[in-house]
Amino acid sequence: MAPQPIQTVAVTDVAEAVSRAIAGSLPPRTAVDLVEADAHSLGDVLVAFRAWLGLPQAKVVPMPALLGRIAAVAADGLGLLGWRSPLRSAALAALARGVTGNPTPWSEISDHPLQPLEATLAAMPANVQERWFARLWLAKPVVFGCLSLFWLASGIIALIRQDEAADILVLRGVSVNFAHLSVLAGSAADILVGATVLVRPLARPALLAMIAITLFYLAASTLLAPELWLAPLGPLVKTIPMLCLVLVALAVLDER
Repeated sequence: MAPQPIQTVAVTDVAEAVSRAIAGSLPPRTAVDLVEADAHSLGDVLVAFRAWLGLPQAKVVPMPALLGRIAAVAADGLGLLGWRSPLRSAALAALARGVTGNPTPWSEISDHPLQPLEATLAAMPANVQERWFARLWLAKPVVFGCLSLFWLASGIIALIRQDEAADILVLRGVSVNFAHLSVLAGSAADILVGATVLVRPLARPALLAMIAITLFYLAASTLLAPELWLAPLGPLVKTIPMLCLVLVALAVLDER
C-alpha cells in the first residue's frame, strides 16, 4: 500500500489542541481533523523516517497483498495474547482507506497551521536510541519466538526421551525413581515457561522463571556432572548465550 495517502500530525500540535479545548478557547462542539495540509504517500513517509533515523536510502518494494493479509491474521492472533502489533487487520484496513482529513477547519480557528511531516521530524532529531528502538522492534518477535521454541523443544524432547535423560542422572548415583521424577518436573517446567512467555501479561514472570531454572540447571549439573562443562558439544556452555537472550527479552519487554 505504498501509494496510499497519509496526512501526519505532530503530537505537540495534538497536545496544544487538547489544551485549548480544556481551557475553553475553542468554540463548543468543535469538530476538526488534526492533519497537516498536504498528504504524503505511505512509501514517502517510510523513506522520510529512514532519513530521520540517519539510515541510508532504501528502495520501496511493493509486497503482494496476500502477505499483508497473512501478517494481519498473525498480528490479530498475537493481539489475543496481549501483544500490541502495529499490523493488525484494523490498522491495515485504515491504511487501505488512506489516513487523511480536512485541515481547513482547524486553520480557520487557529493562529497557525499544523506542522508538516518535515517540520515534525526536524523538531525532534533522532539519536542512537531511536535507531536502537527501530532495530530492536523488528528483533523483538524473533527473540521471544526463539526463546519459546527453545524451551518448548527442550521440554518435549526430554519427555520423548525420558529414559535416556533419566539414565544421565542414574549413572551419577541418583535413584531411578528420583531421576524420572526430576526429568518429568524439568520437562513440565520447560514447557510451561516456553508457552507462557508468548502470553504478554505472563511474559515477565516466564522470563524470570527461565533465569531461575537455567541457574538451577547449571548449579545442579556442576555438582553432579562438572565434566559437562568441558564436553565437546558444550551442553552447559550453550546455556549462557540463551541466558543472555532472556536478559535482552526483559530489556525490550516494556512497550510504554
